[in-house]
Amino acid sequence: MNSVAGAVEVAYQTLLRPALRAGLALETYGSAELRDRTGPLVFLVGDGSRADRQLAVAGLPRSLRRRTVPVADAGQAPGLLDRDWNVVATADQAIAAIAARFRVPIIPVGVRGSVAAIEPGRIRPVPGRPRVVLRYGTPLEPRVGEAPLALAARTVEAIDALVAEDAATWWTVRRRQADGLPAAAEAPAVRGWRRTWQQTEPPLLGGPRPGGRIWQR
Repeated sequence: MNSVAGAVEVAYQTLLRPALRAGLALETYGSAELRDRTGPLVFLVGDGSRADRQLAVAGLPRSLRRRTVPVADAGQAPGLLDRDWNVVATADQAIAAIAARFRVPIIPVGVRGSVAAIEPGRIRPVPGRPRVVLRYGTPLEPRVGEAPLALAARTVEAIDALVAEDAATWWTVRRRQADGLPAAAEAPAVRGWRRTWQQTEPPLLGGPRPGGRIWQR
């Protein structure tokens, strides 16, 4: 396992990390609170792109990052979790079922700005150091008897809330949830294409943070 860990860390340090650090204004929220977590974790993003999974690894503290692997197929997760590795995957029913079977906490990750910043099929970001935001949410524990579909839906809702916090404010999202409304203002049927559209909006260059917002770190 040490050889696998070494290969993952070397690949990250020599290829991806320099490109991301030099090319992106990366803002990360919530990852420090995970620094002392032990045992395997499942990090789930709400988009199927490889860039989002890689970015979710990039925003982690080194103690977690060195034992976290992004997977494109949920079928790769059991073998890694069984060896106490963390995995990053796309939120769906299959990975939710695996998390429930292993009784592993799910960490929802909201990623905003990645599609515009890193074009599909490329490793390097577009010029101008576009702003990309990563928000790591509160761990979700699989409930006893909870169906994988329900756990997946709960995870997607948490991811939507994290993305909405960047698009609006933390307070706005919490107020909508207190009123029994979805975190995102769009209807559920619209969110899929809306999320993609939002991710492909021209990003802020140079990483300036929009003013006049309430931020939850």
